[in-house]
Amino acid sequence: MLKYIVFITQKQLPLLDELKSQCTKKGVIICEIFPENETLIEETIYVTDNEEICKGLLNENACVMAWMHEENKEQNFSAVSYAIENLEEIDFTYFEKIYLRYLGLPWKIAETKRCIIREMTEADLDDVYNVYNGKSITKYMEGLYEDRQEELEYTRSYIQNAYTFWGFGTWIIEKKEAHSIIGRIGLNMREGFEDIELGFVIMEEEQRKGYALECCRAVLILAKEEFEFERVQALIHEGNIASVGLCKKLGFIFEGKVKDEGKEYLKFIKTLHS
Repeated sequence: MLKYIVFITQKQLPLLDELKSQCTKKGVIICEIFPENETLIEETIYVTDNEEICKGLLNENACVMAWMHEENKEQNFSAVSYAIENLEEIDFTYFEKIYLRYLGLPWKIAETKRCIIREMTEADLDDVYNVYNGKSITKYMEGLYEDRQEELEYTRSYIQNAYTFWGFGTWIIEKKEAHSIIGRIGLNMREGFEDIELGFVIMEEEQRKGYALECCRAVLILAKEEFEFERVQALIHEGNIASVGLCKKLGFIFEGKVKDEGKEYLKFIKTLHS
């Protein structure tokens, strides 16, 4: 649990009244420690504008963010995963998410009436394989690696790179009442296509219960409001009647047929109006 946000800075901090107010409500302490008083505290995010301090904290396995500004633009912060420029625009939720990332814990992406949409973890792998066990699942989409170790390595790389770099990707659908994984959903970039793509899969025994419609609606709201995409595409095999029907319910418009890696798809587009 995050308890402290510690600023070790050479430049004077701007007023952070809103952040301080949010932290107070969450029981999180903001404080300033300068290099000569530096101590390492668990359950802490450090924010620094000094390259050497940043390296020292990283060597101690601390959770560190770099503050970039005009006075330190010549310094090298490439070793740190997260850097910020406008401190005044960063809220508590952002710090909380960075700390979860540091601990290797998933971010909650969205919540619907019956489901939680969250990031995937390595611990989810057995449940994800269970989602893909149904015979109909891989009829219209790629399955997982037969070798579990290969899938684990792919998952580990995906979590470390896609989530961190893009901020979106393929997520887990977890049913609230049972805390059980029933599918996956996400926004992904397909090579050779300009538009972000909506994709989803629901395990066979949970299909035809409205989960896909419910979760797709939540993800489309995110695509518009948080990620500010103007259009979303869905590529569907012609025989996948259920997915075609779902896309139409969601307001997607058929745009034509396209080919990708030798396979033909029906291309549907939804414009996310302002």
